[in-house]
Amino acid sequence: LIYVFLLNALWVIGVNGGNIVNSVMSSVLLMNLAENAEAYAAGQSMTHIFCYSPNNAIMNTGGSGAALALVIAALIVAKSDHLKAITRLGGAGTIFNISEPIVYGYPIVLNSYLFIPFIFVPMINTTIFYFLMSTNIIGKMFINVPWVLPSPIQLALATLDWKAAVVWILLIVLDVLLYLPFVKLYDKQLLKEQGTLETKKLKVRKKARNKKRLSKFGRDA
Repeated sequence: LIYVFLLNALWVIGVNGGNIVNSVMSSVLLMNLAENAEAYAAGQSMTHIFCYSPNNAIMNTGGSGAALALVIAALIVAKSDHLKAITRLGGAGTIFNISEPIVYGYPIVLNSYLFIPFIFVPMINTTIFYFLMSTNIIGKMFINVPWVLPSPIQLALATLDWKAAVVWILLIVLDVLLYLPFVKLYDKQLLKEQGTLETKKLKVRKKARNKKRLSKFGRDA
């Protein structure tokens, strides 16, 4: 859980958590994957739960902070122009676990509304999958697959267990529900800022029109 926490918490302060944390952990998690593959080939029990890189499909489905759930939540409730525009531009990338347009566009960095689910939703996913794999309800990972594959496909291929994909589907529903109240609050704040900006624009336009009328009146006089 410390690994998952750091992976996403660093993004909140503007640091690429994946680059920092995985520079240390990826070799360990790759070794876990190799040992699981050896155990599977030998017909023995696999011992490791998390392996690089399929573990990202569990923790950070859609990219950092479980970004796919964040995007779906925004599609459901967002009314502000900013959130709708960024979601349209960057949302499709989260299907392939590319979340940078969302992380930088919303933005997540120093975002007091979204940092809580961004950090803790992946930790919840990790805890649930850890329990299910440790109790052999779903299979463990032993095949490395490309990280850009959609997460349910990654999990099904990495474990050769269709139940892993089913659990992922149930978890994405839970993740969206967890994100929804935070996205609503953030969107409400953006709508206030949007209204203030529109008011300022109207005042500037009105002032410009009045100035133009006065200038025209002076010339006519």
